[in-house]
Amino acid sequence: MILNAKKSQRQMIGAERWKHSDMHGADAKGKGTWEWVGGVGKTYAALMFVILPYLNKLTLDQRNVIIVMPQVPLIRQWIKAVESIIPSELRHAVHVYTVQDLIAKGTRLKCDLLVVDELHLFYSEERRKYIDGTMIEFKHNLGLTATYKDPKGRHHAIAEMYPIIDKIDTREALQEGYISKFFEYNLGLYLNEKDQETYAKMSFGYDHPTEVNDDGTPVHKKGISDYLAMFGDHGFTAVQKVLSGATVVVEGEEVFYSGYSYACMWAAKMGWHAECSKEINDVWNPNIVIGYAKQTMALVRSRKNIINMNKVKIDAAVELVLKYPQFKTISFSQSTEYADLFAGACRSKGENCVVFHSSMRSKPMVDSNGEYLTYKSGAKKGQPKMFGKTALKKHAIESIANGNARIISTASALNVGFNVEDISMGIIAGRNSNFNDQRQRLYRATRIDPYNTEQPVILVNIYFVGTVDERWLNKAQSQSENLIYWVSSIDEINFNPQIIGATF
Repeated sequence: MILNAKKSQRQMIGAERWKHSDMHGADAKGKGTWEWVGGVGKTYAALMFVILPYLNKLTLDQRNVIIVMPQVPLIRQWIKAVESIIPSELRHAVHVYTVQDLIAKGTRLKCDLLVVDELHLFYSEERRKYIDGTMIEFKHNLGLTATYKDPKGRHHAIAEMYPIIDKIDTREALQEGYISKFFEYNLGLYLNEKDQETYAKMSFGYDHPTEVNDDGTPVHKKGISDYLAMFGDHGFTAVQKVLSGATVVVEGEEVFYSGYSYACMWAAKMGWHAECSKEINDVWNPNIVIGYAKQTMALVRSRKNIINMNKVKIDAAVELVLKYPQFKTISFSQSTEYADLFAGACRSKGENCVVFHSSMRSKPMVDSNGEYLTYKSGAKKGQPKMFGKTALKKHAIESIANGNARIISTASALNVGFNVEDISMGIIAGRNSNFNDQRQRLYRATRIDPYNTEQPVILVNIYFVGTVDERWLNKAQSQSENLIYWVSSIDEINFNPQIIGATF
């Protein structure tokens, strides 16, 4: 196909830049990172144009390539790709690992070439040891990611070892036809009256209608903003430290302070000490400070539930999939409960929707005729067969890939590693403020369908107007290169969007 040939030529340019990376921002040859948008073919290019030539160039006793990745689903894809691209006589020199397995075993390794898939998921202190030479020694390295920059700035720690030596952004990918043309919408909805009232109480507190203070004024029940104000300008940062502790650098050494230590520090700052007055002790005792932090996070969790598991969002998402009955769709959220509720709502409308998330429980499955699969022998012969989480996840991916299901509903488990090419609509009904997560989700839907290259994709971000949901969305899209259309009705979502209300 012309598209594949064109894409391969571009991939080979990336491979040449890696071979001569000292001319493209690295301090030596054979090191650096490809930052390519999802759908360009990082796995294929790494195997075909870097790893295979690398193995052919080395003598038999030198061949040793390690590929490390963050998640189990990715390892299956890599093993399958290795088997299809690397000749059988060379496969013994290619070793594929998940970082979780290496961490659990405390394994130390050595190789000639280290390939790091989803590099942006290795920025934590613990995982970074497996890509910076501490736990895996290497001569050359190649990082693969669609989202190099980290919201917390942690990419700076690996920038010298994994500099960006080649980049394919959304504009280039669209212009060259590497990914599907897409229209991205932000669909603004409103909480119902009851949820708006509850949301406001959780956020700002409220004056109790019957409880009164000694002076006759109503008792104020604290909300999130009230508790955060008690921690001054530090807000959520202070709350998190009081609950979990934190590591800081003191005179060049890393020192961990417990949550109780931080509670004592804050209490002391507010005037508490061993011989303080009862009035101060009743308000700023360290244990009471910890209680403030716990109350804050309890309210935050409850408020998130209002945002993330709301019937208004479910109804809108179902309306979207019914509006485009020919579109294969992936739905993302921030709650496995939402994923299940949305799937159930789709099924109630006659749509085949499968679920993929970390909290799946064993259950029976049905065949294409809607009949339960049963045990074929033994004491349970004829009874519905129970399938575990692994089997259910495999079934979900196979069903959406082969067309037995039209919709797949997930929380965040498919942010990376989901590569079904004929997805035509992506719905994001819940989110955090991480722009990398937002991008990764969009890339799951914009892979080019080789059998229908002209089919555009619709991406819809559902959010609640005037809530933290809207703030999270703005932050998540802060690094976006896309033209985004802000709408208030599903009727406005189509393939001929109006420029009014769009942002760049």
